[in-house]
Amino acid sequence: MERCLIRAAAGPGWLEVTVELAPPEVKPSRPAGAAHQAARAAPWLVMVLYLLGAVALTWRLWADPASRTQVGDLTDVNLFGWFIRYSAESVAHGSLPALVTTAMNAPHGINLMWNTSLLLPGVLLTPVTLLAGPQTSLTLLLTLGFAGSAAAMYWVLRRWGVWIVPAAIGGAVYGFSPAMLASARAAVPRSRPASGWAC
Repeated sequence: MERCLIRAAAGPGWLEVTVELAPPEVKPSRPAGAAHQAARAAPWLVMVLYLLGAVALTWRLWADPASRTQVGDLTDVNLFGWFIRYSAESVAHGSLPALVTTAMNAPHGINLMWNTSLLLPGVLLTPVTLLAGPQTSLTLLLTLGFAGSAAAMYWVLRRWGVWIVPAAIGGAVYGFSPAMLASARAAVPRSRPASGWAC
């Protein structure tokens, strides 16, 4: 470690001060023990609890995901199943799903962008759809929609500086709210990421 000797006149004599040029070793501000590990594991625990809550909420669908559907508007469930299957079949045949198709409402066809066609989730869930069917993909989307919405609100609240426990409760209230349950009854698998609230 380098030191510098500074001499200055101070009254009748000289004042000598030794200054270290290198700062002392910086110590970490976080505790390096079990408390630090628990603080790092807490967000993961919250995410797992949200996922378990979503699975518990949709457990009747998971009992037989290929044949059970959400309670609500059966025509919407069938329509979303068709959209998911259409996307998976398009990818399986080596192309992306077309935005206009005559496979429905023939001979005129439909514009898939005018409908809630789930093109991106359909493409991403192609392996699940081809292996287990479109209703399994819809059940997975519904489950991830609940857990993902709760997780998004948790991270927004943490970003705002809210402590872990209140943020976890706020995420659960948001992700499993009556509005989300009503959306599930209407067979609309969606995730509301609270991105508009992150400003």
